[in-house]
Amino acid sequence: MSKQFNKIKKLIVFIISFFIISINLFSQGNNRNISGIVQDRSSKLPVELTTVQLLKTNDSTVISITITDRKGKFIIDKIADGNYILRFSYIGYENTVMAITVNQQKENIGIVEIGQSANNMSEVVVTARKSLLNTSIDRKVYNVSQDIMAQSGSASDILKNIPS
Repeated sequence: MSKQFNKIKKLIVFIISFFIISINLFSQGNNRNISGIVQDRSSKLPVELTTVQLLKTNDSTVISITITDRKGKFIIDKIADGNYILRFSYIGYENTVMAITVNQQKENIGIVEIGQSANNMSEVVVTARKSLLNTSIDRKVYNVSQDIMAQSGSASDILKNIPS
């Protein structure tokens, strides 16, 4: 009975060891990473907080997203071998797209330059209105110019509409 138990015990240890080794072998294929630096095309300064998206080549589904640090650097980890698209985007800049093939442990794409967008607003108009009732610690100010009753009613009509 003990010989049979030892055989079963050895078989279980063998099976567990086989699974652990196979898991390690399969996980080594996904330890690839992509790194690089994003900088402004005209000033050559790094662009912080640029969105970097890793997309599949065939259907453009997003695989991973990261942002650049203060020095414009980015790293995307745990990527399988294959062909991908990198898309760089930042507010006020044109989207930049780059095709990449991952087949090394560490894939450094170098410096990516993004250019500023030519779409500028010609004019911005900011309008504001005073509040009808302004309260402070020692008083309440009621702007009669904002009240519709002030244009057509009398002073007593206005005083009736003032919140107490």
